[in-house]
Amino acid sequence: MPSQKQLNTQLIDAAKKGQLDFVQQAIQSGAIINTIDDDYGRTALIWAADNGQLEILQYLIEEGANVNAESPGNITALIHAAAHGHLEVVQLLIANGADLNVKRKGQFSALTYAIVNGHTEVAKLLTRYHLIANLDMSIPRLPLPTCIPELSSYWYDCKDELNKMKEEDSELYNFLVSKRIN
Repeated sequence: MPSQKQLNTQLIDAAKKGQLDFVQQAIQSGAIINTIDDDYGRTALIWAADNGQLEILQYLIEEGANVNAESPGNITALIHAAAHGHLEVVQLLIANGADLNVKRKGQFSALTYAIVNGHTEVAKLLTRYHLIANLDMSIPRLPLPTCIPELSSYWYDCKDELNKMKEEDSELYNFLVSKRIN
């Protein structure tokens, strides 16, 4: 019978490599779902998000993995997924309660990484969620026109749309905010 350390290592390695069957086997055999690897301080969920492994991510979430676990430097699964442009992974993490406001080393959020790396659709998705959560939020101080030209106008369009909704149907707006729906 494998030791706890061996099971945990199997879980991390399988998540890194995108091997869902081995992830499931490790969990079913007793691996600790939120175990942290020795080399990078990441959980299996963070590795799955970083590598865009949607099925593994879904399984780990269903099994109770912490979507807000952080590797050294406050790097969450959401930050990793946004930085690499994994739109479906970002959607899944947000739908399962990922914190949009965590900043790597207190400086850069998932939105910032999506913008800087030119992942337009991820940046738009995160923009909507940020604005729903905080309508008074101002546009990030980044060179948006050079990073993602359409994001600047998209930001203001979203903000206008949400302000209009807030005025015309505050009940719907409050529901969206409470449910984090975009």
